[in-house]
Amino acid sequence: MFKKMNIKTLLGVLGILLIVVVVIKIYDSKKGEKTFKSELAVIDTANVSSITFFPKAEKKGIKLVRQGKDWKLQSNGKEFKADMQMVSALLNSIAVIKAERVAATDKSRWIEFEVTDTAGTRVQVDVKNKTVAEFIVGKFSYKQSDYGFKMFYYVRLAGENEVYSVQGQLTMMLNRDLNSFRDKTIIKDKKNLNKLNSAYPGDSLKNVVAQP
Repeated sequence: MFKKMNIKTLLGVLGILLIVVVVIKIYDSKKGEKTFKSELAVIDTANVSSITFFPKAEKKGIKLVRQGKDWKLQSNGKEFKADMQMVSALLNSIAVIKAERVAATDKSRWIEFEVTDTAGTRVQVDVKNKTVAEFIVGKFSYKQSDYGFKMFYYVRLAGENEVYSVQGQLTMMLNRDLNSFRDKTIIKDKKNLNKLNSAYPGDSLKNVVAQP
């Protein structure tokens, strides 16, 4: 009788321990999901109204503003037509920012990854004139993989301490001067061009006839 009671008690204790282990596993799993954000930003790029960022190459911020089907480039009180290829590439890069891993969890390593407010590039994305994402893009790096080199950058969400590693080239794309984002097209309709006037220093005005 005593042995039977001991076996029952032992099985009961083992059952309780098993339940405790399962509960802890579930808790740790949920805790991990809360602390690690795989998708840092998911942006509806079709409805993005503006992208504002502060590249290191420029003292003033750069703002890309959607105007109908076109995009305008605004900086230091001036406005230019934006390079559509650059805008498209930028939109594709910020559509889904997915973290591969957590690189740091506190401020002590912000400088190392260049995600401080002064060392990083702050980016603000507005959809229908409402801010939907704001983050600081840090340094760019790469590592060798089975398929060549894998490029990635570090990013920190505004107002948060965690630093994440994200695959992509967003750092290189953002840190360019103003002219890199300007539309450099001079003539669109080349088919109907038959004459071009040009002037050089010290010369009179010359007519250059376009060849068919």
